[in-house]
Amino acid sequence: MLGKKELVRREEGGLLSPWRPFRELQQDLRELMSTTLEDFFGDGRQWQVDAFGGRGWGPAVDVEESEKEYVFEAELPGLEKNDFKVEMQNGTLIISGERKENVEQKTKSYLRHEQYYGQFRRSFTMPVDANPEGIKAEYKKGILTITVQRLEKAKPKAIPVAVE
Repeated sequence: MLGKKELVRREEGGLLSPWRPFRELQQDLRELMSTTLEDFFGDGRQWQVDAFGGRGWGPAVDVEESEKEYVFEAELPGLEKNDFKVEMQNGTLIISGERKENVEQKTKSYLRHEQYYGQFRRSFTMPVDANPEGIKAEYKKGILTITVQRLEKAKPKAIPVAVE
């Protein structure tokens, strides 16, 4: 039973429910925070690319490290070898390219369309011990694997001290 001072509002279908004046505000704030966090962190495939809210896409990349090397695995399904390139510039590993939309796909009537098209660029600042001469790249089954060798650590050298 409702308390004497509790306000009620009529819901769809004539049902009564407690009146919560901040419910809609709370829902709006949740939605705003959700989209703000998604815009900031992305979903692994798209990022804000300009100040006017334009969107771009980038492949998801896993980066692993071992004692001997750094390994980057980028998802590039449906691309051919000539659709992307891998470069090392001033200590930065750059993966760039373009996924072109098929003309036939533009004429289709989609219920949902989640694939991204257009140019992309991912860059990674390499650690000091990354060897710019020791890089290999392999593309197999839609996965680009880039292996960057680490420089050997300088071993301490004992210096004999002459005693007079």
